[in-house]
Amino acid sequence: MSFTENGYMTSGFEEEIPLLIQLALLCALRKRILDHPKVDYLQVFKLTRITNEYGDVCQKIVHEQEHPRLQDTYTIVTDEAVDKTVFCIDDGDHFTFLLSEEY
Repeated sequence: MSFTENGYMTSGFEEEIPLLIQLALLCALRKRILDHPKVDYLQVFKLTRITNEYGDVCQKIVHEQEHPRLQDTYTIVTDEAVDKTVFCIDDGDHFTFLLSEEY
């Protein structure tokens, strides 16, 4: 899939995912595209609020795809961490970030 420069987000994604996390998801997507020749049309981001060993609130991001099977994990220190699952779907013309419950 292409994941062109034409990216969109649903209103639910925009309202419920803090800007820092939105940017982190976009960076993770761009890294996936640069690192792997085959990127699935469906990217899944599992967001979990955690506390690190220093007591900081963090956003854990597990970035997955099924074909081929890939998984990357990132952790960001932020007080705005959320517990959500986000999809990013590429239809060839554009890609869209949306909450799993909006699918």
